[in-house]
Amino acid sequence: MINYQLKSKDTSKQSPVFAYITGVFSQSQERLKVSIGKSIFPQDFGDVSDNYKYNRDRFFKSKKPSNLIFRDYIEKFEQAVNQTELYFRVIEKKPSKDEFKTKLLVNLGKEVEEKTSSNITLVDFINDYVKEVKELRLKNKKKISDGTIWNYLSVIHHIKNYQQSKGLELLISDFSFDIYNDFVEVTNQLAIDKIKGKNKEIHCKIHHKVGKSINTISVITTRLRFLLSKAQQRGYELHNTLNLRDERLIINMQPSAKEYYLTEELLLQIYNYKPKKNTTQKGKDYIMLAVTTGMRFESINKLRGDKPQLITTPTGEQFFAIKNRASKTGVELLSPLMKPAIEIYDRMMGQFPKLSTAPMVNYQIRALLSEMGIKDKVVVTHHVYGKGQIKENKLLSEVVSSHACRASFITNLLNLRVDRYKVKAMTHKAMNDGTAFSIYDRRSEIDRAIEFFDVTKNLDSEFFKYK
Repeated sequence: MINYQLKSKDTSKQSPVFAYITGVFSQSQERLKVSIGKSIFPQDFGDVSDNYKYNRDRFFKSKKPSNLIFRDYIEKFEQAVNQTELYFRVIEKKPSKDEFKTKLLVNLGKEVEEKTSSNITLVDFINDYVKEVKELRLKNKKKISDGTIWNYLSVIHHIKNYQQSKGLELLISDFSFDIYNDFVEVTNQLAIDKIKGKNKEIHCKIHHKVGKSINTISVITTRLRFLLSKAQQRGYELHNTLNLRDERLIINMQPSAKEYYLTEELLLQIYNYKPKKNTTQKGKDYIMLAVTTGMRFESINKLRGDKPQLITTPTGEQFFAIKNRASKTGVELLSPLMKPAIEIYDRMMGQFPKLSTAPMVNYQIRALLSEMGIKDKVVVTHHVYGKGQIKENKLLSEVVSSHACRASFITNLLNLRVDRYKVKAMTHKAMNDGTAFSIYDRRSEIDRAIEFFDVTKNLDSEFFKYK
């Protein structure tokens, strides 16, 4: 039996499709996951009313050119599966999942490289995998960001520190259930200097002197399991005690540790402040853009080179708006630009700021508040691995981040009695959110921008204004 499923149901972009094969293996409960090797829009794959579940009849009746190409992939894949099943029936053998996969890949015309777990370390595999995905990206066969590649490489540093502390070098097959858990404990101990490590840690925040954040440990182990699964898919054998689906390996994420926002009074103070350095000017510019548009770092980073669009309302009023694009939430809309944002664009001679990295933006924001002498304190709740919750008072200038700017946009507008659904439409909803309701929503991006402008143009605010 073959069951086709989308990797993602985001209707704004094509999604890879996976086939799940069951009922043909020696272990009856096993299932094999194989990529079809082609992507498709969810709305072409199935009906929105059925949550984009594969609709074979509807799909095969479609005359859309892209669907015809995808249909050819499906037919060739199913032919290869049938050939594989026939092969094992002829030799009267009930194959294991791996045996079936090997023969299937051959029938699909894919090269199957024989690999053993005894001749490669986990570090070498990760380096090889990163090299592989980079090559696929160059051939436009895989979409992957530099940030994602950086995340893969960050795992290497934790593994090297672990190996150094234990005086060993880990092969893929060495990574047992016990070593996995020991790796987590040692990684946490390295954070508090109980164990010394020489290898630089990337993207790993140490929130408290007693240990790493639970969320940081969760991210590290999630990336590790992902890379181990990729090794397994490529034919490497994992240790027989390590089952990547074992729920005991999962460390659940915890809520945000920082429940605060930049008040309207503070934002007005920042707006009127003249930064003394280029670093703090960049911090101010980011705050002004983020708190008046609700955009994430990703979206603001994409503004460079964009030009504001002048929009005229049915009543003759005019305002500027800019494209807001964020893949994380599926948002793609026009965000009205308030006075602080327009002033940045004008000051920079018709350009928006060029951002560095998210950590650098956080540094610039904190430097600005420190330079201003802001002494406001906030309570920060740390979810520390092995210790639970730890609360402490911190200066706002020590913990404020780009994410707080987005929270400030939402919270301040709600405080000013703007309808929460109008605010949400600027931050969390795509034009087509996958619901049946969105099919009948004929408003354009301009209509939505005008709607938001109408509910925010006359706010009782010295900061949130357009003129």
